[in-house]
Amino acid sequence: MSVDGETFGAWSLRLRNDAGLNQVELSRLMGFNQSHISKIERDEKTVTADYAIAFARAMNIDRGVALAKAGLDDEPMTERSEELAELKSIFEQLSDEDQRMLIDTARAWLQSRERTKRKDGKLKPA
Repeated sequence: MSVDGETFGAWSLRLRNDAGLNQVELSRLMGFNQSHISKIERDEKTVTADYAIAFARAMNIDRGVALAKAGLDDEPMTERSEELAELKSIFEQLSDEDQRMLIDTARAWLQSRERTKRKDGKLKPA
């Protein structure tokens, strides 16, 4: 979707470049894989609220701005955002060391899924 003459993809690419980040670095900050980011930036994939919010957090911008740029409403809470809020609450109760271990485990799991996807040409269910 194009808002103010610039698509979310073009806008996010411009902001990422301005921040000096490559797609892999942004993917680590957002929790989305690099190929997903690439498709968004090329306007080949629809932007979801989860993606826009993750992008806003990674780029340290207001989520409402990102959601508006994507043509999405800033709804108070969706089912997914409630789950994310619960996850965040649990995460914040962990020690710094346990938080790092959980992040490392999640990254390893994502990398494993990416390898499976590349090997088989599709993503297998977890």
